Amino acid sequence: MQDVVHEATTSEVAARLAAVTDRIRAAEAAAGRAPGSVALVAVSKGHAAPLARAALDAGHRLFGENRVQEAKAKWPALREAFADCRLRLIGPLQTNKVKEAVALFDAVETVDRPRLAQALAASWALSTGQVARSCGGGSPRLSSRAVAAHAATAPR
Repeated sequence: MQDVVHEATTSEVAARLAAVTDRIRAAEAAAGRAPGSVALVAVSKGHAAPLARAALDAGHRLFGENRVQEAKAKWPALREAFADCRLRLIGPLQTNKVKEAVALFDAVETVDRPRLAQALAASWALSTGQVARSCGGGSPRLSSRAVAAHAATAPR
């Protein structure tokens, strides 16, 4: 019975993803943007791992989570099964959870204070040598020093 529910969920999710993708492509065309220039971040906040799995099975690979704890419970197994998926933290981050966030996420979208930027920069520099700058969706990677310096001088 569980397999039938999973298949139904996967087909429903696939249909919804296709509908949203079609609307995004139409909006890109209307705005004169290149096809594929807008990325759809599927927010899995508050949804169980099987629903995220259904989106992965349907071919989607870019996800957003709002909480480190929820991502920690849900995503390690999913990322093991789908190594090409990308995960962004889209909610607030406390500095005491930076190391966990760096281990789990490909990008942090919500850097709202210099101290957090510095902690992320230091932690990311230790693990990858780079920090993802996610402003504007898909922006190039910058050095950890550049991100920390920018965040330290940005208005609050």
